Amino acid sequence: MGCVDDRDRPAGGGVVADPPDPASVLTSPLLDVVPFADRIAVLSARTGLDFSTTVFALRALPLAADRSRHAPMRRALAAMMAPRLPILRARMPTLVAARLEALAAPGDVDMMAEVVVPLVGDVLEELSGVGLGPGEGELVSRLFSEILGPARRVRLEGELRALRARVVAAFPDAAEDDIGQRMALVILGRDALIGTLARSLHALFREGRPFADLDWPEAPPATGVPFVDRVAVAEGRLGNHDLRPGDTLRAALQLHETGVGEMLGFFGAGAHLCLGRTPALDLWREIGRHVATLPGRPEVTAFALRKDDVFAFPEPFRLKVA
Repeated sequence: MGCVDDRDRPAGGGVVADPPDPASVLTSPLLDVVPFADRIAVLSARTGLDFSTTVFALRALPLAADRSRHAPMRRALAAMMAPRLPILRARMPTLVAARLEALAAPGDVDMMAEVVVPLVGDVLEELSGVGLGPGEGELVSRLFSEILGPARRVRLEGELRALRARVVAAFPDAAEDDIGQRMALVILGRDALIGTLARSLHALFREGRPFADLDWPEAPPATGVPFVDRVAVAEGRLGNHDLRPGDTLRAALQLHETGVGEMLGFFGAGAHLCLGRTPALDLWREIGRHVATLPGRPEVTAFALRKDDVFAFPEPFRLKVA
């Protein structure tokens, strides 16, 4: 796909097609993040609906912070994660074994409800110190979506308020920045990691081979984050694309789903390298070690992606273990 030309540009900035190298989008000084928080603040003022916690959460996310704020926010979040990573690594075999127990005997398995979603919840609770109960937080990662209607945005606001209340209850002396960082870990990790694990497990299990015979790759072969958008903040040229302020350029991260050597590319690049890359890879490898010990053979009986403009999120994903 090539860049849209001036005849195709909508007023106020067009969407420019995917460049060949997603890393160029994530690292270009011509581009910055989409101003999600500002957009939701405007929507709140226009509709009279209170989205203050959504705005608070967005302003706490490095992913949604412009370049003037991104680096210090990223360092603070990395510092918060650092002491928890060795604890998570030590706990990971136990967490994986408990959730993959559903695959140890013949029968039908709802991979999302029984395995992937609760396992990701376990990991995020270890990292953030905040747990979500079954059915909680289903919308928290969708605050980036541009297709949610008012009713679902109100529901999202409620989920974010509940998440904030959980953080405050667990860490009553936490400063506002600390509260935002812990919320950020849950928001950034949930749907992205769920989608990555579920799609990658599906890619392997659909082969229909016994668990013990699967060729387990070093990195997940599919991503739950198929693209990231950036907005041009200056005129210039990026690859074959002529940009002007307001244009949106998309980093198509799923382009890296072409070989083991390239898979790590969908964890981002440069200053926008995913902070969760290390625990995500640790988790993937631990899942592989455990799956190799399972006696059965999986058969995928249902798989589809939900309608979502941000994440590649399977719903449903079911197996029959023989």
